[in-house]
Amino acid sequence: MKKPRAIGIVAGGGGPLGSTSVLKDIITECQRKYNSCRSYEYPCINFYSYPYSETMLTDNPTTIPSRELSFCIQQLKLIGMEIIVVPCFTMSSYLTYRNYGVELIEAGAVMQKYLEKNNIKNPLVICSNRTRKSGYCNKYFECHYPSDSLQKEISLLIEEALKGDSVDLLPLLNKLPDMPIVCAMTTLNAQMKELGDPRWINPNKLIAEYIVYRSYEGTLEDHLFAPPGFLETPQDSFALI
Repeated sequence: MKKPRAIGIVAGGGGPLGSTSVLKDIITECQRKYNSCRSYEYPCINFYSYPYSETMLTDNPTTIPSRELSFCIQQLKLIGMEIIVVPCFTMSSYLTYRNYGVELIEAGAVMQKYLEKNNIKNPLVICSNRTRKSGYCNKYFECHYPSDSLQKEISLLIEEALKGDSVDLLPLLNKLPDMPIVCAMTTLNAQMKELGDPRWINPNKLIAEYIVYRSYEGTLEDHLFAPPGFLETPQDSFALI
């Protein structure tokens, strides 16, 4: 097997905690899929946490956070990262430029492929106010959002999670309809108490799965020459969770 390509992770703008969950999931997936054990059997992984300007404001102009995000991506490219991932939906909403000469993986594109592959249409999306108001998810897949009153409840849960507190989502889930629910907030996925709800879709694990596959088996060339919006995945990838 060829040496896996180096991975750069750009931590989220609300805080780095959610993206550390993706890092852990990447390591777990390396072990599960490729039997990685010793350090030399893993890809080189760089985790980049940057003190962004406030990114969670719904009326925040994109200019400054977009420049900061671009700086992070370029820094990871300079130290040799071949795959750069932005796992945070809020941070991904600030992507205004994507042609960095690396394989850039963002949350919305991965979820688009997963939903198409599993024939999931118009899921309910739980996310930050900033992600919701930016329309980021809508650019990649048809979706809808909770009521304004439930969104306020979600915002309070997000603040708890950002502080590092364990979050109980069961009271919220009991108020949500019986349909697929995409939790487009990495920190909630990282800090929630264990769920057995079949409606819940955790993008953290799906993004990690795709990154590891691309690191071990993909090339920059097959990424650059793929049709727009195309994500190549192995046959057993993105099974319903």
